[in-house]
Amino acid sequence: MKASWNIQALFWAATTALAPRQADSRLYQPCTGDYCYDTNPLPPRFFPSLESKRLQVKYGPFTIPPADENNGHFKTYFRTNPPCYDCYLTAVSADLQYPNGTTANTNTNLSLHHLAVMNLVQSSTTCLDGAEIIFASGNERTEAKVSLDGQVPAGYYFNPHDLLVFFPELVNTAHVPQEAVIVLDYEFVPLSDLTAGAGFRKVTPIWLDVDGTCSPNGGSVPIPRGAGERFTLGMEPAWRSDVSGDVLFVMGHVHDGGTSVEIIRDERTVCEGVVKYAEEEGYIPTLGVHALEKRQGWRGKGKGKNRGKGKGKGKGKGKGGGDDDEGDGEQPINADRGAHISSINTCTLPGRIEKGDEWTVRANYDFTKHAPMLHGGVLAPVMGIGLMYVVEDGQ
Repeated sequence: MKASWNIQALFWAATTALAPRQADSRLYQPCTGDYCYDTNPLPPRFFPSLESKRLQVKYGPFTIPPADENNGHFKTYFRTNPPCYDCYLTAVSADLQYPNGTTANTNTNLSLHHLAVMNLVQSSTTCLDGAEIIFASGNERTEAKVSLDGQVPAGYYFNPHDLLVFFPELVNTAHVPQEAVIVLDYEFVPLSDLTAGAGFRKVTPIWLDVDGTCSPNGGSVPIPRGAGERFTLGMEPAWRSDVSGDVLFVMGHVHDGGTSVEIIRDERTVCEGVVKYAEEEGYIPTLGVHALEKRQGWRGKGKGKNRGKGKGKGKGKGKGGGDDDEGDGEQPINADRGAHISSINTCTLPGRIEKGDEWTVRANYDFTKHAPMLHGGVLAPVMGIGLMYVVEDGQ
């Protein structure tokens, strides 16, 4: 059985001796471990009067197998220091590059399938037995604008003993191995009298997942049997909030074939992340990838029942199409097979979170509009994730 992110993270937390950080910040290493490739300071964009800093850290290199080995998938996990300590993280984004610094994307047969970053030392608000997920990204590479581009004096606070663990999954659709590095762009403000005077506040990340907030499958769920070509996945049960505060920023993630991801409070959608495809050249695959998809031969199948239940805690329902085991219908005529997700819109200041609120996430898929991901010629598992950044009352 595959160990979940939380099981792996808790194991490391229990077996890792956390040494005190260097008192002199000039001696602090913002990246530690076997996968530290390079660090590069960049000009900060926000809070210059508070002595803000921006740091690009490259992790790797990773060798991703060719498409005919493990379907071109590469998974690993590794731990490292945060980019700073006694500081507020005000923005963070992820990228995938080749070791020479050029961008790796679906048009070069590589994708950042997904990445989760956990703080091993802090407990998740929505999964008390798990480590805190502070950031996540898919190949759309959405930036977490924790401080709303410097408009709000707030950030995720790194304590002196915090330790990060990364869970990346990379995909190669070429027929030769490829090397890549994962690039994190961190912007942060050191804790000081300046930040205290500016009223800087700590942000709490809130993780929602169609596979449950303590996801046993790393956030991935199989497509519900009989769901068809159009279906919706929801998180059950909902998470009942035990915190109150202001929601600053909301971001979501789905896989190819998805049309939107909704963050829901008490059965009302407070943020809808609409999915867009192929807005840039990097998200339009090469002819070689089309040939690979054709060889794998995905077909929409059968005329199954309208409802199905997914593995884990998610539930699915849909119309038309069918399950993966029966029928011989043709693939959707209108599916855009030459496009991948390029962006998912985010929400800023969508409102309050109160104790007792019931929060959930809903992912909507339509394979007649956008082709799904495949693993070995069959439909790949899907995701539906939401991540909110909240300033709790009293911070």
